[in-house]
Formats: sequence, structure tokens, C-alpha cells
Amino acid sequence: MRAGTRQGYMTTLAVLTLLAVFAASILMTLLAGAGAYRRLVERDGASFAARTAAQYIATRVRQGDAAGAVAVEKFFGTDCLTLRERNDGDVSEYVTCLYCYDGSLWELYTTADVEPKLTDGERVLELDGLDLSLEDGLLAAALTFQGGETETVTLSLRSGEVAEP
Repeated sequence: MRAGTRQGYMTTLAVLTLLAVFAASILMTLLAGAGAYRRLVERDGASFAARTAAQYIATRVRQGDAAGAVAVEKFFGTDCLTLRERNDGDVSEYVTCLYCYDGSLWELYTTADVEPKLTDGERVLELDGLDLSLEDGLLAAALTFQGGETETVTLSLRSGEVAEP
């Protein structure tokens, strides 16, 4: 009788050991998968932010691209993309300014005769830096994101004319 009980304990111990090994394998697989998923989500989030910011600037330039309407100027010491427009029948000139301030891309829409402040605009996207250049109808915007990643957008102005700052 004693040999049968001992064999029963050994069988139970073997089954429990096998179950523990199986549970540990499942747990390690789940943890590895969760880590890979987290890294993938972070990478996709950073890529989405870069594409969104670049596409936002490209869209705003395409919307405001008219003869003499696009300029790169300094706005309180920071690069500013300036888009000027006149509405039909309106004597006022309107200005849209895109600039980087306080870790964000900002957009400011105002009349040209108003002296705005940096904080008068609206935060659009998170962005650490914006370097702009405009030469021979070619606009280059270098976007710097948190973590030091950069994205460059180069646009050819359809109007072919650059505004005089």
C-alpha cells in the first residue's frame, strides 16, 4: 500500500511540475508579446506625429499659395511661416503665421495691422523645433520632435512667387 501512495505522490508531483512549466512558458510569451506591442505602438505614434505635422504644414502652404502670399519671417526671434491673403471686397489683409513655441507648433490668424504676441495663436501639435527656409520658390521646413527625431518637408510653391518680407 505504501508503494502505491508513493507512486501517486510522484505522479501528482510530475503533473504539477509540468503544469507549472506550461504556465511559466505562457507567462513569458505574453510578457514578450506585450513588450513588442508597446515598442510598436510607441514607434507608430512617433511616426504618426511626424507625418501629421509635415502634412499639416504642407496643407496650409497649399491652401495659402498665391502670388506673393508665402514668406518666411522672424516672429519674436523664431522662424515663422507667413501666409497672407485678401478676401474679396475686404480692404484688410489677413495673415496666418505658423511657428514653434513652448514645445508646440502654433497657428495664428489675424489681420496684418495687429501686433500679435506668441501666445495669441492656437497650439496645433507637439513640436520641439521648426527651421524654415524659402529660396527660389522652394520652401524647406525642418521639424524637430521630442526625442530629437527630425522630419523635413520640401515644397515647391505653385504660384512661383515669394512674398517680400
